[in-house]
Amino acid sequence: MTADKRYVSLAGSTNRTFRYNATAIGRPDLPDDPRFADNKARIANKDELDRLFGGWIAAHTQQEVLDAFHAANGTIAPIYGVDQIFEDTQFTHRGAIVPVPDEDFGEVRMQRLVPRFRNAPGHIRWAAKGLGADNDYIY
Repeated sequence: MTADKRYVSLAGSTNRTFRYNATAIGRPDLPDDPRFADNKARIANKDELDRLFGGWIAAHTQQEVLDAFHAANGTIAPIYGVDQIFEDTQFTHRGAIVPVPDEDFGEVRMQRLVPRFRNAPGHIRWAAKGLGADNDYIY
């Protein structure tokens, strides 16, 4: 977890990606340490790596972490909170979030259907209905 209570997903099993990731946290020396020289050694010493990387990540905001890893060609991605999904331009441009009629709130925004097919894209007719709303249909 980052300093601003966000999350990231980090990967680095190859020597090259590990070197980039170590550079991102200001520890370009780590790949030269025999405990971290290859993936087998890194797995054997995963607790120490979790401490090193986790400690660095916890001391920085999500954006600072992403910026540092991107600058070093590291392998990291944000794990979005709901608020970030609604703000992300990629989600907006892809139409991933759509307004849906709702009995209680008039309208709510929900994830669009996935996958979408060109000739049958589908749609969401409503959000959750009240308890028993479809009993007659079901029975």
